[in-house]
Amino acid sequence: MAFTLFLEQTHRVLLSCFQGSFTLADIARCDRAVMLTIGREGAVRGIIDLTDVVTVAIPHDQLVERSRQPPMAAGQARIFVATTPAALDFAQSFLAAQQEFGGVGPQVVSTRAEAYRILGMADPQFEPLELP
Repeated sequence: MAFTLFLEQTHRVLLSCFQGSFTLADIARCDRAVMLTIGREGAVRGIIDLTDVVTVAIPHDQLVERSRQPPMAAGQARIFVATTPAALDFAQSFLAAQQEFGGVGPQVVSTRAEAYRILGMADPQFEPLELP
């Protein structure tokens, strides 16, 4: 699995794009990069783009455990972009588990354009970030 991070400074949005097979190791690596970015840039909203995820290799019990962790940017909007069956199932299961635990889960949409609209982004200019 590969992922890339992008930051949109004007609208304060971090975009995480995943491809291929999605695993807990990918989430952990992305979490570290997001924490470093938040430490450097301050609070940001997030778009997690799973459009190019083909398979999700995360057991349900581990998905539930991960969903119960507090968001890294508490109070900031998070949106999953998911279209493939595997990515959509993951996003909806993550959302349901967070809501069951009493948290506010991310929204789930089918396109980045929809995510941009929800976040009030006009003409976003994302810049790639170096991964640790």
